[in-house]
Amino acid sequence: MKYLTLKYLSLMRRTLSGLIWTSFKEVQNLIGSSVLLSALFWLFTPETNIPSKIAVPIFVLMIIIIITLANATLEGFNSSRKILPSILYSGKPNQQSLSCLLEPSELFAQNSLVSFYYRGDDDFEVLIGIGKVEIIREIDEKIQIILLKSNPVYEEIIRKLENNDANIRDKIQIKPSIPNELSTYL
Repeated sequence: MKYLTLKYLSLMRRTLSGLIWTSFKEVQNLIGSSVLLSALFWLFTPETNIPSKIAVPIFVLMIIIIITLANATLEGFNSSRKILPSILYSGKPNQQSLSCLLEPSELFAQNSLVSFYYRGDDDFEVLIGIGKVEIIREIDEKIQIILLKSNPVYEEIIRKLENNDANIRDKIQIKPSIPNELSTYL
C-alpha cells in the first residue's frame, strides 16, 4: 500500500492539478486562520454598505486561491529548471565497477547507455566515461548506473568518484546518451 501511495504522489506532482493540490495542502494553515478571522468578523459586524459577513470570507478565500496558484507556479517553475538528475551516491559496492545512484528522472531507460561528463574549473564539460543504466528502482524511481569504460586520463577523477567525494559528484553530469563517434567502440 505504501508503494502505491508513493507512486501516486509521484505521478500527481507531475500534473497541473497535482501541483495545485499539493500547493493547496501546503498553504492549508492559512485556511484555519482565515476561518477564525471570518468568524470574528461574523460576530463583530462593522457598519458598511457591503456586509462584511460576505465580503471578508470571499476576500480571504480569494487570497488563499491566489497564494495557492502562486505557490504551484513557483514549484512548477523550479522543478522544470533542472533537467539532469544529480548523483546521490557513488562508489564500488560490488568491488568491480563504479556505480552511481541518481535522483529519479524520466530521461533514463533500463539498460540504456549513458555518458559521464566532468565539468572542470573552466566550466567546460569533458567526456570521462561511458556507462549504462543498470536498474531503475520501482519503489522510489532512483536510477542505478554503472561505469563501463573510462578515459584513462581522468583516472584520478574516477577514483575520487569511487570514494563518494561530494565535490567531484557535484561536478559530474550523467547524460542519457553517448556521443555518436563512441557507439562503434562499445
